[in-house]
Amino acid sequence: HNMHIKIHDIVPITIANGPGKRFGIWVQGCEKQCTHCFNPETHDINGGYNLDIADLVKEILESNEIEGISISGGEPFLQTKKLITLISELKKINYKLTVLIYTGFTIEELQKNETDKDLLALTDILIAGPYLGDQKIHQPLLSSANQKIHFLTNRYTMIDVDSAECEYIIAEDGTITITGSNI
Repeated sequence: HNMHIKIHDIVPITIANGPGKRFGIWVQGCEKQCTHCFNPETHDINGGYNLDIADLVKEILESNEIEGISISGGEPFLQTKKLITLISELKKINYKLTVLIYTGFTIEELQKNETDKDLLALTDILIAGPYLGDQKIHQPLLSSANQKIHFLTNRYTMIDVDSAECEYIIAEDGTITITGSNI
């Protein structure tokens, strides 16, 4: 049977959400309700749309200029098993693809759960912690001072993420999306 993942948006090539050119995935659904969250439309668990994981794998692999995927949201760890499937399928075909995940949980919270740990084991960079509007900062990949960047493999170091900036994505219908950390 086909497994679906709840998606808010995808951007086939982004340079503002981690090292190099990346395939950006914004999942749908979040229960955190962080004050001043800049993606409130991603919260509703019934919002967004379902995407077949096999189709998403195919689309990511067709973006052959990318060095990895960046998963944000919403809260990726509400769909842990689906993301494990997605990443495992990707790595079967292209094991070099790297994985960056933004989460509102801390790494300590995630390490208490076996399934979450299985997803962490597939992740190169984890950006962890709730967004705190009163601690807003302008640093690569971080939105508030409490958040932490965890390098879970030796693929990247701080030098690789220091150059991240914001970018403007202009859709065919003229909609402009600003993405990245320095906004």
